[in-house]
Amino acid sequence: MARPTQFSDEEILHAARACFIEHGPGVSTTVIAKRVGMSQAALFKRFGSKMQLMVRAMQPEGEPLWETVRAMPIDDRPMADQLLDLATTVARWFERLIPQMMVLKASGMDLLEEMGKGPGDPPPVKGLLAMADYMRRAHEAGLLHAPDPTALAMQFMGAIHVRMFWRHMAGGRFVQDTDEAYFQSLAAHTVRGASPTHLPHESAR
Repeated sequence: MARPTQFSDEEILHAARACFIEHGPGVSTTVIAKRVGMSQAALFKRFGSKMQLMVRAMQPEGEPLWETVRAMPIDDRPMADQLLDLATTVARWFERLIPQMMVLKASGMDLLEEMGKGPGDPPPVKGLLAMADYMRRAHEAGLLHAPDPTALAMQFMGAIHVRMFWRHMAGGRFVQDTDEAYFQSLAAHTVRGASPTHLPHESAR
């Protein structure tokens, strides 16, 4: 007799994630089990309930954003090039995260309560603090004028978040240029607005 096919948790969560994002939180576990290639009973035996499966499937994949940003160096390249790399990294994170968070929100879950269950600061706070630390390091290197790195970090991340949100919600209707062009413009405006050599109060001294 042939042995039943074994699926790893990662394979199941990958399939479940695709189903939840495609169909929403109301998708039947029958559909998910069929996508995986296993029985519905085996699916419940592995994850306990549909809600437990959804929470696991909607967890961000890969290294947390705050760890990635904290590990990014400030080097000798033009600051606009470094900010372009940073913006692209953050955008790819939001691109994956936004549809996952919208599925959880649509399920009726209290996201603030759920995010507060882990140790330390909630994930959004960790991400903002890591971005503020990046801006502080650029300020100390003399590449940006950022006496309030948290404010600059929030502006920079907010500009990325709103783009990825509207692209997910409305596709190309509100997002007409390419990501690269948008992030190049964002990087250039950030450098121009926070340049240590082009601020009015600096040149007046």
